[in-house]
Amino acid sequence: MTADKVFSSNIFMLGPLKSIRPMRKTSKMLAFAGIIALISYGCTHQGTVNLNGNEQTRKSSETAASSVKDKTALEQMEIAFEAGYKKEEIKARLDKAMELYGLMLTEENYSRAGSTLVALRQKNRTREMDILSYMIKSHVPSVRIHFAEAAGMASAMLVAGNTRRRAERRADSHR
Repeated sequence: MTADKVFSSNIFMLGPLKSIRPMRKTSKMLAFAGIIALISYGCTHQGTVNLNGNEQTRKSSETAASSVKDKTALEQMEIAFEAGYKKEEIKARLDKAMELYGLMLTEENYSRAGSTLVALRQKNRTREMDILSYMIKSHVPSVRIHFAEAAGMASAMLVAGNTRRRAERRADSHR
């Protein structure tokens, strides 16, 4: 039996394994984009910037960037996540999802997970905490996938569900 004929047994009914590969690439690209976004968000502009021939220092942006850089990943998520969740609420839900998908609870992994979730929110307009909730609800212990892949699939499923509900509401309003 070839790998192409093996089917996934998770609730998403993904079909042949070869159809999963593009999702993995997409999830990795989204995770990478999220990391780049957080890195650029936390970077400081040192020195001066030439604006219309004038040298001006960027002290205020340096101060803001350094204050974000001094925060833990969870504190940064508290600022970046939509809907104003507290750090403790984020940590509880994120810890559960990270444990389910085999991710160790380290500062680096918190940062990567947060970056992935923020990137998915920006791309798909799905809230980070909704993605985590869906990841927890849809976890299948016998299916081993990475955190970023699960987050990407959860976001896609939330978008699909929202699109279907909007279409149903539109159809109901035209009756």
